[in-house]
Amino acid sequence: MNKKLLFEIGVEELPARFIPGAMRHMAERGEQLLSAARLRPQSVEVSATPRRLVLSATVSAMQPDQQKEVKGPPVKAAYDAQGAFTRAALGFARGQGVSAESLYRAPYEGGEYVFAKVEERGRSALEVLAEVLPELLLSFSFPKAMRWASYDIKWARPIRWIVALLGDQVINFEVAGIQADRQTYGLRFLHPDPISVPDASQHERLLSEAHVILNHEERYRTIKQLVQEAAAQRGGHVDENDEALFREVTDINEYPSVVVGGFDPEYLKLPVEVIITPMRLHQKYFPVYQTDGSLLPLFITIRNGLADEQGNVRVGNEKVLAARLADAAFFYEEDRKIKLVDRLPRLETLVFQEKLGTMRCKAERLQRLAPAICRVLGGSAQECATAERAALLSKSDLVTNMVFEFTELQGVMGGHYAISDGEDPAVAKAISEQYRPNSSGGALPETVAGRALALADKIDSLTGYFGIGSIPSGSQDPFALRRAALGVIAIIKEAGVRVALTPLIKQAYDLYGGDVQFKNDRSTTCSLLDEFFRGRMRSALTEDGYRYDLVDAVLAGGELDPFDFHTRIAALDRVSGTEDFLTALAVFNRAGNLASKATTDSFDRGALPEEADQQLVAAYENARQKVTEALHRGGNGNGNGNSNGDGDASTSNVTTAIQALAGLREAVDYFFDTVLVMVPDEKIRRSRLALLRSIVALFDNLWDWSKIVI
Repeated sequence: MNKKLLFEIGVEELPARFIPGAMRHMAERGEQLLSAARLRPQSVEVSATPRRLVLSATVSAMQPDQQKEVKGPPVKAAYDAQGAFTRAALGFARGQGVSAESLYRAPYEGGEYVFAKVEERGRSALEVLAEVLPELLLSFSFPKAMRWASYDIKWARPIRWIVALLGDQVINFEVAGIQADRQTYGLRFLHPDPISVPDASQHERLLSEAHVILNHEERYRTIKQLVQEAAAQRGGHVDENDEALFREVTDINEYPSVVVGGFDPEYLKLPVEVIITPMRLHQKYFPVYQTDGSLLPLFITIRNGLADEQGNVRVGNEKVLAARLADAAFFYEEDRKIKLVDRLPRLETLVFQEKLGTMRCKAERLQRLAPAICRVLGGSAQECATAERAALLSKSDLVTNMVFEFTELQGVMGGHYAISDGEDPAVAKAISEQYRPNSSGGALPETVAGRALALADKIDSLTGYFGIGSIPSGSQDPFALRRAALGVIAIIKEAGVRVALTPLIKQAYDLYGGDVQFKNDRSTTCSLLDEFFRGRMRSALTEDGYRYDLVDAVLAGGELDPFDFHTRIAALDRVSGTEDFLTALAVFNRAGNLASKATTDSFDRGALPEEADQQLVAAYENARQKVTEALHRGGNGNGNGNSNGDGDASTSNVTTAIQALAGLREAVDYFFDTVLVMVPDEKIRRSRLALLRSIVALFDNLWDWSKIVI
């Protein structure tokens, strides 16, 4: 028989950013523990509000009986010289409740032991859950945790109540001085008194009556509908793709109602980012847009409770936003009185990193690195000059009032102030794009100069931190270097240009000069970053759905070039199941078995006496010419430069190369069927091995075939 399990952890308000991770952990760890306890969980569901985490499931009322093997003493200790049971064996059998005659021998970790098969009767789920649920509660890990009272446990926020029911029965346990029972609570201000839950199946209904929408997705859909309808009623719309804000608002409310407020239209003269940043990030308001994309002097927010019939909540929120916007307007006007170029001396007082110098030093490095990268990206002389000027001014907005107050606007305000200063709009655009992408899947730079500056900024930071030995480990990445590396990869992929990163890393290292005392020399830093970038590429490509072995094959060698990696993995993925590919792989494996014994790939054709030798040489030379021509057309050679083929063209060229490699099959088979490679004659043996190594080297132009699993 199955029963409904309800487990609710009631807490003081959780930070919204803790809730998604806590829900994932409760679902995954909860199902693991219930399964390990042999309670056969079904329909495991997790919900959350700011004041509670809830797991519900259907579980067996009783554990099933099970038979388990128990290891006893070694055989040599279990039997005496005459083969009779020793006291050790008899004691083991007695302790397990079985007869000595039922013991049996079995190997274990290189030895032989006696074992007993023991019947274990299942316990009631009520008894088992009293052990499992406290373990689940104590297994949570939060970005920040706290202790309270005199309890020795740490949790995100103090635990205030626990509901633990199996059907209509309370599961008896205690954690942090809280006894599990059937008392829950509704919306704090409307339902302060405890609510008794008679049965697990009635929990969600009772909370709904107490103004709590428990289901996380239902609350999310309700909020989205309320916000969209409120905007439409006023002739506008909200950004429906602002998933982060919708999710955050979902996680800070239990019973949402909509509030619409306004602000002085005079503030619409400010840059749009200055208006919506305090709205979204500080107040959790939804900006309202007109059909042409311009802002309306309105905002929408969500109240945790009943509708704001008296308008008091609206008025309070309008006052808060008015103060924010008044500050922003003042900062904006004050900042425009000093040009970005005149702020450069103040950057000497702003530290980039204690061991890596000031922001002024960083700007000067970027001034040299950005135009070099711009040239690699194929930028014109004008675009490279734009990148150089933008790099010089790129960090000046860090010492403005606006960015000091709203750090999220760094770069963005630099772009606006550059326009105000009379700088070239292209320079302003590049400055505004320098931090992109600022999140996974975020907007990428759109201009060549912007890409160059964004790449320079990230490569400079990565090189500096790796040079001083500040390398991410485990989950620790305080300087967001993984995000920086993924940003480099995304920008280069989007640009569609071959970019060898190692020369740029070397240049970035040299630009630090002798003023910085690096822990790692240039060669070590490049090696560490090569491994780091390949690791990020591996994760990104695997998440994109590519097979792990194909990813490993592409990343195993060659230039550190993100666009080339993307091009080759796409091509490899498309051709990996074709007959020519499998034939080529067979050629590689057969030739590679002995090629590893070669000491050189330089062979003497005149030293190869057999017809099979000469046929293989001719086949190799023909394949080499075709492979070289195919890969040259596809832009797959090493070095920097624009790719002159799209994904389909690249696949076509790779297909041509693979067909050429597959064409070696007949000559390779005839060679191995006819001649002996490891002959006594050293000259012949050396040339045959070198020929095989030359053939394998042809395959290496594409990827590491030894990594591919069939």
